[in-house]
Amino acid sequence: MEKTEGPSKESGECQCIETFLNWHNKRLGTSFSYQRAENVYHDIADSTRWDFIITQRSSSTWHAAEIKRLIKPEARIQLVQWNKFLANIKNSLGNRLQGEFLIYGAPPLKLDKQKRSALKRLLAKLIQHHSQSIKKDEMKDLGSYIIKQFAEWPSTPHLNLNLSPPIEYVVNADSSFTLHKLSNVGCSLELGFAQSGVLVLDQAVVEALTSLFDNGEMLKADTQLGLAKQKGAKETILLLDYDLPSWYPSHVRQVLANNLNSKNSSNMDAIYLVKTSQNRVSKVWETTRNILSTG
Repeated sequence: MEKTEGPSKESGECQCIETFLNWHNKRLGTSFSYQRAENVYHDIADSTRWDFIITQRSSSTWHAAEIKRLIKPEARIQLVQWNKFLANIKNSLGNRLQGEFLIYGAPPLKLDKQKRSALKRLLAKLIQHHSQSIKKDEMKDLGSYIIKQFAEWPSTPHLNLNLSPPIEYVVNADSSFTLHKLSNVGCSLELGFAQSGVLVLDQAVVEALTSLFDNGEMLKADTQLGLAKQKGAKETILLLDYDLPSWYPSHVRQVLANNLNSKNSSNMDAIYLVKTSQNRVSKVWETTRNILSTG
């Protein structure tokens, strides 16, 4: 695929549309290329412009593409970060960790490198010690032990006039760090979620996509593509830049079916899911028109 503009500072958007056009050109034998919309229409405002113009050689028609990112929800980011962190702790313990364990109540890892290293050493010590004393299916909250030795751990101050200074730090729901032993065999340490807050992995897809409707990004995309139609675009497409670990186009289709209406999608002809890291593309919504026809 030949592109008419080199990558700009928005390299992620360029990678997304390149992935899409490479997929489309190979699949249908087309030769579409792209360029920034503002490089063709200098009068369009930054706040309402769409991202790209798509053209094909020997054709006077052009298509418009807008890109919106599906960002990992905060809960999913926390799961990924903590599982990596706990994997490092497990590796540092080696064969001294006997059994399969879950950790509940871990707060966001908003620490610099030095503090993370200090927390890792402390947790490795605490987990090794207490994992040896609890039995299968038992739990042990390590929050109070962490608070005593790690100032950055979240805690709630409670006034106690008998102390000097009169402040006592006690464990609350945000401070807890519960070690749960699942099995006496094996060697695993992973982040878990209490029954009231189970994180289903594919739910992250639903949350990320729903947020585009909640924060107005889908309506904004429709407005941007509406401007493209006013300028003469033959067809318009929305590319969802997929930033999530698992590939769930079926869930995206369902959320779109439940949320798209004439008010937030009247100017969209098709929506595609694009995962640049794996060169994967899937059409998840379309009108009855033939999107990106060869004419």
